[in-house]
Amino acid sequence: LCFQLDGSLRNSIIKSLKEYREKVLDSIKGKVVEDKWTPVNLNTKVGVNAFLEEMQELGLVLAKYVINETWIDLSSSTIWFTKSVLTLQCQGLRMASEDMMEALDDSIYGIFNGRLMLSIGNDSSYAQKNFKFILDTLLPVMLRKYAEERGYESEKLLTLAHKFGICMAKHNSTKKVASN
Repeated sequence: LCFQLDGSLRNSIIKSLKEYREKVLDSIKGKVVEDKWTPVNLNTKVGVNAFLEEMQELGLVLAKYVINETWIDLSSSTIWFTKSVLTLQCQGLRMASEDMMEALDDSIYGIFNGRLMLSIGNDSSYAQKNFKFILDTLLPVMLRKYAEERGYESEKLLTLAHKFGICMAKHNSTKKVASN
């Protein structure tokens, strides 16, 4: 039964992953261009706590990014991107069979790479701070979650880390690679 169900859903899921990737990439472009590159005000402590809880459920602890009790020290496009890519990864890893992993990996890589490429050339110090968050905080969490869920590392995410100068050592710790 599982084999039959997997076979009948595989093509639809792969198509949905590709469509999701394209929609998120289109949205990222607009959100990065429109971003004011300022912290996000969630207005209340309750709002901040709900946000922190939501992110923790996705595997990301962001308490150190809370400033002045109601602000998150990340831009709106970074928060949106983080939620989008983590949700895709969490849900995708739960439902994808081995036959679907390439499509999931391509989608995650495409979205992540697209966001990083949009950050290149933005000289705003706050934009660069958000770029650093994506590489130094978000990427290692995604690599760890992938390895925990699948039992092996994501070659595409490791390639992405290497492309942007992050060396992912064993146990998914990070350190910057010295640039020449």
